[in-house]
Amino acid sequence: EATSRAFGSLGELLNLTADQYDNLGSSIAYAGVNSAATEAEIVSVATAIAGIGTQAGLSADYTIGLSTALASLRVPAEQSRGALTRIFQEVNRAATIDPNAMDEFANVMGTTTEKATALAKTDMGSFFTQFITGINKVSAGDPTKITAQLDALNLSDIRITNTITRLSQNLPLFKKSMEDVGYSFKNGTFLAESYKAKVDDLASRFAILKNAFAEFG
Repeated sequence: EATSRAFGSLGELLNLTADQYDNLGSSIAYAGVNSAATEAEIVSVATAIAGIGTQAGLSADYTIGLSTALASLRVPAEQSRGALTRIFQEVNRAATIDPNAMDEFANVMGTTTEKATALAKTDMGSFFTQFITGINKVSAGDPTKITAQLDALNLSDIRITNTITRLSQNLPLFKKSMEDVGYSFKNGTFLAESYKAKVDDLASRFAILKNAFAEFG
């Protein structure tokens, strides 16, 4: 019952409709099988960041993908929420009232200020992915360079530094988490298929056991 409540609460935070819960469950189950994080760890991070992610414009599948990456990299749920809250606030400020600040983001992302601003306003998931990819390129994985770049973006915070460093230094893991969840959320069948496989497996074991007893009958 507690699990059902937590699952329902996460769905509400992600603004899901009733017919999307199979997609949510499938994406979490698939990520739990194919990542270094358990389903419980993914849900913990997702519950922490879903509210701010939805407010910032992240899609449900992007939030679960990001949660999978963060949980796999052992970034605590509360740290993830604190870091992302600051980042999204700064991006929003840059996109709405401070074009000079957006210049800095655009430089990191390898695009123009106009394109970065448009992306921040219409597709925060793509903006964030390009930002993490850009940090990876400009820093070449050097923690000192990452810290200096975040300072230039007005993101001087130990939670942000730790979170962005782990994501940018593990870019393949980050992108794989996004791809896995994107696929399984859209498909929406992994949870049902897994349950059927388990039921079929139990049925097979029962049949074998029944036959074994019959031999002694």
